[in-house]
Amino acid sequence: MERKPVILILTSTDEYGDVSERIADAVRSLGTHNAVVVNQTRYDGYVRNSAFYRWLRKYLSKYPVKAEKIKTRLSGLSRRSDKVRGRSRRIANAVKRYNPEFVLTVTPYALAALADARAKIGTDCKTVHVINAFTYDKHDFPADVAEGYIVENSDVKDALVEAGADARHTMVMGLPYRVRTLTADERAVQREAKSLPQSPTVFLNATEAENAEELLALLIDQGKLINTVCYADTTKLMAKLRRRADVASERNSVAIISRREQIDEFLSVSDVVITHYDPSVIYKSMQLGKPVIAFSDFERGKRDLEYLRERGLIKCADKSIDTVGLLYDFLQADTAAQYAERELARTQMYSVENLANYLTAPELN
Repeated sequence: MERKPVILILTSTDEYGDVSERIADAVRSLGTHNAVVVNQTRYDGYVRNSAFYRWLRKYLSKYPVKAEKIKTRLSGLSRRSDKVRGRSRRIANAVKRYNPEFVLTVTPYALAALADARAKIGTDCKTVHVINAFTYDKHDFPADVAEGYIVENSDVKDALVEAGADARHTMVMGLPYRVRTLTADERAVQREAKSLPQSPTVFLNATEAENAEELLALLIDQGKLINTVCYADTTKLMAKLRRRADVASERNSVAIISRREQIDEFLSVSDVVITHYDPSVIYKSMQLGKPVIAFSDFERGKRDLEYLRERGLIKCADKSIDTVGLLYDFLQADTAAQYAERELARTQMYSVENLANYLTAPELN
């Protein structure tokens, strides 16, 4: 039996929205190629579930630096060079084992680790990188690290080309997410199944570090005017939000969810989305035509959100209290419709299926 050509997808712990698996599923569904995902736990000896490592990931996300500096900081956790060589060796072994047509990287760290392996071990493989963001800055990573790039918009492409990327191999294809749009009848059925009253539903996606409790309290204070669905990314945060919701059960309908796979189904039945900087949640909301209120406490996120705000695609909240006024702006039908129109126009041409078709096209391989 003839072996299908392979696309090797390299990712790391800081990816957004399970993007590696979404792309892999789309590639596999075409039937012409196989997709293999190699995550950071399989190639990086530094992955630990320690408080220090979680702090380090957060630090690096707040202060974007060039790819070389990212890999230097992470490899610097150990002074022994054999650890660095071990990471490069494991990546090189994966390339040899699967013999892919190319390696697709979906996070800056994965790209930096692959570039390091190519430099140290001499791994010979073509690299295509997905920029899972709305802007590009030369300090994110050098533009000549990969042979090809997949970007969300033409502004990112122009910036990459100006920094040295090949224009012919820099493709504008949106972000690789998909979420099914429900009909009005399907939406009504789903809302009833989830015990959501008929009043507007607000989806809240915030972390403990970003005052999720404070934001939930503000939404609860709006009484029965709205329902609230909160995604909690940790058990600790879920417990705190549940306590807050139980106290307010007479004033507001609150649902707490803790599984990432529930996000899409609740996004589909929500009316307004309030989220920290998360390109996957923001882009899916735009695909659904849902008004978005977003916030960020680090420069990379602020830059992306400002870019979207300037184009009338989202509203930005500088402080938690700002979300209330912005929310009521969106609860006006005319305002919500204007934003939805712009969001849908931006995302309707792109899909993860189109991306999969491009990745498996003969001209790319």
